[in-house]
Amino acid sequence: MNTFARRMVHFAVDRPRTVTAVMLVSTFLLLLGAALPTVAPDAFPFMHPARVDTDPENMLAHDEPVRVDHREVRERFSLHDGLVVGVVVDGPSSVFTPETLTRIHHLTEFAKGLDGVVVVDVFAPSTVDSVESGGPGVVRFQWLMGAPPVSAAEALAVRDRAMRIPMLRDTLVSADGRALALYIPLTDKHLAEDVTYALEQEIASMGPGAEQWHIAGLPVAEDTFGREMFIQMAISAPVAMLVIFLLMWVFFRRVVVIISPMVVAMHCRTACKASGTPGASSDTQPWTQSLSRHSMRQLIASGHVLEPHAVGSQNALSAQPAAHGHSSMHAAPSSITCRIQLSSVSTRTCVVSPVHLSGPHH
Repeated sequence: MNTFARRMVHFAVDRPRTVTAVMLVSTFLLLLGAALPTVAPDAFPFMHPARVDTDPENMLAHDEPVRVDHREVRERFSLHDGLVVGVVVDGPSSVFTPETLTRIHHLTEFAKGLDGVVVVDVFAPSTVDSVESGGPGVVRFQWLMGAPPVSAAEALAVRDRAMRIPMLRDTLVSADGRALALYIPLTDKHLAEDVTYALEQEIASMGPGAEQWHIAGLPVAEDTFGREMFIQMAISAPVAMLVIFLLMWVFFRRVVVIISPMVVAMHCRTACKASGTPGASSDTQPWTQSLSRHSMRQLIASGHVLEPHAVGSQNALSAQPAAHGHSSMHAAPSSITCRIQLSSVSTRTCVVSPVHLSGPHH
């Protein structure tokens, strides 16, 4: 370890309150820097606001090969993410009534006028072809439902034409005639929220009817998943920390003993790079992790006992709180496996980088 790094480590151990205060102030400033442009973007145009991205695709880099291939396939076959509007009628009746088909036709025309909708690919009764024979040597093409039916017979004729086309049966129309779907492709899946809101408002403006409306699709699922995920994280993470705190309080009944390992654990979570997978749930199972020098200093300073545990030709490590208020640790220039004992019932095995530390025990 060079001189500068050694001085920094000793400074952090010898002045824990100063270091903690600097960490709190810097954290507050970082939070402030993220909150100001988010709350008042006009007042801070030179700063980037915080943005929540729930798109699962962004878990991979933009130039990841699988994402590149995915985009090429979508462009080659003109594929789009879209919404599916389901229309369901419960009971003995069906969606093929003049009233329901009129409302479906109205919503289809409304959706075609929304920004971000790929109009030519909208899949609905009024936008798909019905291919029929017009006589010997004649093939007739017409819309499945060119206009809303005005009578029950016309509504049933729409159903019969759809059932004769295998591509539409159980795709556009259910076999029992009680459900019908509208497929609305989008130019960009990030427009799904706006389009969904507009459709919901238009459905509400049409008033109650015999049918039920449902809006689904991959963009809606991704948005819902992302929103619910953040809600669950905001609830479960604090609750988990509270449960751990209460359990440790039952065991030790001392706040200092509780706070210290919790702070060290949170620090190790961010400062340590995992070099293996955690073992089983038993406290005696090895938990291999490469600890930073600063993390090890904190473990010593917090009064935890490090028992020697040499593996193979590696050097043993021993660091105990000294009787005179000092602790020291010496290691040869090789990685060392040691056993960290957080309590009489909790033990973990770690791989420690070579260090040479000494200083007053706090």
